[in-house]
Amino acid sequence: MGSKPKRRKYAAIHTSKGSLPDKPVGSDLAAAQPAPATPLKHFLTVIGLFALVLLSGGRYLWVEGSFVALIGLLLVACPPLVSLDKKMDWIVLGIVAVACFSFVPSGILTFLPDLFFGRASWWKEINQSGAELPVTMSTQPLKSLEALLLLIAVLSYVYLLANARFQIQDRTRLLLTFVIMGGVLAGVVVYGDSTGLQYFNTDRAASFSFFDNRNQTSILMVMIGVISLGLAYYCFAQNKIVGLICGLAFLSATLAISVSLSRAGMLLFVLGCGVWVILRFTVFGGQGAVKFVVPLVAFSFSMMLITGQQTLSRFNTWLGEENSMFEDFRWGIYRDSLAMVANQPATGVGLGNFAAVFPHYRNESLSPEPIIHPESDWMWLASEMGVLGFSLFAMLIVFMYWMLLEFGEDRLASVRTAAVVAASVFLVHTFFDVSGHQLGVVLIAIWLFRMGFPYLLKSPSCLIPVWVWRGVGVVLVLSGSVWITADLTGLMLHSSVVKRELPDRVTAAMEAGSSAEIGEDIETGLTFLPMDWELYLQRGQYNLYLQNDTAAARKDFQIARTIEPNLVAPSFYEGQVWLPRSTHYAYEAWKDALTRQSQNPGELHHRIILASRQNPRFSRDLDRLSQLDPMFRTNYLLSLMPDEFLLTLSAELKRDPKLSFYTPAQRASIMNMWLERGDAGQLIRFLEANPDAAPNSWYYRASALGRMGNYPAAIELAKQFAPVPQIPAMESLTVRDVGEQRAIFASRPNDVVRGGILLQTQLNQNDTDGARWTIEQLLKMEKPPPYAYYYQGELSRLNKDYKEAWAGWKRYLEEVIERKIKLKSSEASMFEGIDDTDENPLLRELADPFQRK
Repeated sequence: MGSKPKRRKYAAIHTSKGSLPDKPVGSDLAAAQPAPATPLKHFLTVIGLFALVLLSGGRYLWVEGSFVALIGLLLVACPPLVSLDKKMDWIVLGIVAVACFSFVPSGILTFLPDLFFGRASWWKEINQSGAELPVTMSTQPLKSLEALLLLIAVLSYVYLLANARFQIQDRTRLLLTFVIMGGVLAGVVVYGDSTGLQYFNTDRAASFSFFDNRNQTSILMVMIGVISLGLAYYCFAQNKIVGLICGLAFLSATLAISVSLSRAGMLLFVLGCGVWVILRFTVFGGQGAVKFVVPLVAFSFSMMLITGQQTLSRFNTWLGEENSMFEDFRWGIYRDSLAMVANQPATGVGLGNFAAVFPHYRNESLSPEPIIHPESDWMWLASEMGVLGFSLFAMLIVFMYWMLLEFGEDRLASVRTAAVVAASVFLVHTFFDVSGHQLGVVLIAIWLFRMGFPYLLKSPSCLIPVWVWRGVGVVLVLSGSVWITADLTGLMLHSSVVKRELPDRVTAAMEAGSSAEIGEDIETGLTFLPMDWELYLQRGQYNLYLQNDTAAARKDFQIARTIEPNLVAPSFYEGQVWLPRSTHYAYEAWKDALTRQSQNPGELHHRIILASRQNPRFSRDLDRLSQLDPMFRTNYLLSLMPDEFLLTLSAELKRDPKLSFYTPAQRASIMNMWLERGDAGQLIRFLEANPDAAPNSWYYRASALGRMGNYPAAIELAKQFAPVPQIPAMESLTVRDVGEQRAIFASRPNDVVRGGILLQTQLNQNDTDGARWTIEQLLKMEKPPPYAYYYQGELSRLNKDYKEAWAGWKRYLEEVIERKIKLKSSEASMFEGIDDTDENPLLRELADPFQRK
């Protein structure tokens, strides 16, 4: 018996030239009917997606609110009636259920194993510090609610697209609109980058970008480029002008990617184009406009190699050093994020809570900068929704790709393939970046995936009832309206508005000395963000300055430090707040700041020194603070006035006669200050007792002798170590007549080469007066050559003018030390630069007392 043929879910072959709907009608009827006009709502969707990009991808709350409210209105007006499959409905309901687990009170789960449902150690530490965290599994349930509403809006957008009906002609028109608008957008990127323009509120982007992260713009350009390539192939066979327009959009996207400075964008673009070309000319056959597509791809990649040198150079930096790929900072973030997932695998930390909780897991990724996301959408999901939420999202993605089979062989298959490849490239990017959390990119990727979907032969009814969809729509409309109102009016009805508005309100209240409403505002802010250390710091200021409640202020500051255990900012600002009121508490705060992660601890300590000058009573505490580290102590000594410096240094020498607490470089800094502000005789005695105290200690001894007026001894000591400088000579410019040389140099007083030739000639001819004149001219230059100082000193020494001689020698020694000129190491090197003949007696006399025996 023959087996019963399996019913196909999708139409595999459509050869009719008429428009074919997702739910096909008879082929004869379809061919007889003229292609209807594409509904305006579909074009508005494309326009809206690009408008979202131009609005910085949905970074503004009112833009997010508008999206949420619009989705809500669509759910109320036309709720989804069908679904791709019942299994998809169950998975989506599971995702929402896991996300809602954040609002479950933790107390009802005490009977379950702590490994999966218990409170983490960081939560207990924060509670012990005095913070009153919510009883829910999420430490910030209102923030989790905001994230949940946005998630529901995006999932509803998926269902609305699944219920939209697209005929072949609709898809062609919509994708052509998308490609044209995308090509224009890519052109704007190229123009902005070439002219050095910057899009508004994208200060962090290193190149022109519509998003704060250039990688988001780059992945958008990749999707535009891949779909442009597929549509160019399809349209060139139908209408060469339209095909050329799509080809130009492809080239424009290629240029935008090449100048984006995004390594991921360049790699994914090559990958996406390569995959599409392979699929097009192997699976679907290589017929059609091959002569157009292959040269187009080859030319675009060549253009990328030419114009993308700066982006390509980043690969050299990335791959040039051994293990640099695996020692990248983001790998440390991944490892710490995995530790975060392992600590709460069942529930995660709750939607929207990653940035607040991650500081307590930073080990491999310690740095002085905050980390707001884990550099991966999937890691972000796992950390906030647990392993279960991660698994459900993975199942949804796998199921959606499974639904693509059988893909179909209609005449738009090549374009649909390009759309699916473009969306797939975006999906690959989500493993190594957070494009999936950017509305302006993820909505475009979902739309492209829908455009690449096969033609449905059957549409099962949706498992979710219509009344539920309408109820969700009403909630989304109300939520979106509240968000828009909050953003435009400054009402603290959303966590982002709290972060934006509250600091200014606290500052204004402090200046006005008014506590009427600011206390309520701070409590409102903590209701939204109970894990925000800045809010506790602001409440501490409020309690200290407006309520005069020292105990409450100390408690708030301690909470802020516990919530953020790594960054310097909580402790540093706390010290500034305490300084006018209590030097003791300021000392404690700043001591804690100096033990935290700082990009430049010395600069941090210097800032503390500057801030402490507001209260002279802090001087003793500043002395104690500096003893934590030799670098801090060096900074402290260098900040003192002359009398204080001498007094403190004397005490330092009594405790540590060799200054062994310091590094040689730090001792050198102290000796420089010692020369400027201290007792030269004391420095000489210290160096005689500790000749190896610092690199080039002879220099400080010579400088101290010069400061005491013993110029001959200073010069003799310096001559033992400083090399005799060689005057660069160019024989091609040498003129035998010294008068002519002087005339040439006088006409070109900034010509250091001519000046050096003239000086060499004058020294060879024992013309000391002429040599002095030439040296005076050389010293008038913006950057005099070092040998000018040397011979200034030596000529003055021969003339018994030792004070002037030391002035020249001192400047020369500064050049030697600053430029790290090689010092003398043997008797032979003392005569480097000295001609071994008797034709330059003055030069040999200048080398005295190191004449050869």
